[in-house]
Amino acid sequence: MMTTPQNISPDKKERAADAPASYSRARSFYDRLAWGCTTGKIIAFNNEHISARHLDISGGNGNLLDKCVLPSPEPLIALAGPNAGNLKRAAQRLQDYNPTIQVINPLKPFWIRPGSFESIGMTALLHTLPGDLRSKSVVFQHIKPLLSRSGGVVFGTTILGKGVIHNPLGRALMLINNARGVFGNHWDTPWDLEAALKTHFHTYELHIEGSVALFSGKI
Repeated sequence: MMTTPQNISPDKKERAADAPASYSRARSFYDRLAWGCTTGKIIAFNNEHISARHLDISGGNGNLLDKCVLPSPEPLIALAGPNAGNLKRAAQRLQDYNPTIQVINPLKPFWIRPGSFESIGMTALLHTLPGDLRSKSVVFQHIKPLLSRSGGVVFGTTILGKGVIHNPLGRALMLINNARGVFGNHWDTPWDLEAALKTHFHTYELHIEGSVALFSGKI
C-alpha cells in the first residue's frame, strides 16, 4: 500500500535540507571521477524521459529527481524502493509534490495500480541489486504493467561491472562496494542489459558513458 509521509519536525527538516547538499557534492565527485558520467548528464537524460505521472524506483534520497524539470506544475509522483529510510528522506526532499511512498523488493512481484504511470525511473537501482543482469532484469517484468499503454517509458542508469573500462578509483570503489553488499554489479555487462531491454520492450535505447549505462525502453 502506498502512503503519504507524515510531517517532520523543524529540526529534522533542517537536517534533511543539509543532507542532500552534501550528498549532491559527493555524488557529483564520484559520478565524474570514478564512473566517468557527470551528474549533469544523468539529470539531462532523466529530463528527456520523465513525465507528469512518474514512479521513481531507487535507493536514493530524491536529490536527482528534485533537480529534474517536470513537465507539469502539479505532477503525480510516487516513490518506491527497498529502503524505508531513504524513501522517507526522498519524500521530505520532494514534499512540494506530496509524493506517495511504498517499500518494495523490486526483484519480487509487488502491487501498484496497473497503468498508473507514463514514466518509471530506475536511476542507480540495478547496480545495487544482487545477482547478474540476466536474473535481476526480472524488475522490468514487474514494472511494465504499471505503465500507461499510451507510450509509457522506463528509463534509468546503472554502473556496469564488466565490458566497460574502470579507472583506478572506480575499480577500488567497485571492489569495496561489492564486498560490503552496497553494489551487486560485479558481473553486470552491457550485453546482458541490452538483451534484457530487447526482451522486455518494443523499442529501447542504450548508451554507455564511462562505466555507466543510460537506458530507456518503451512498451
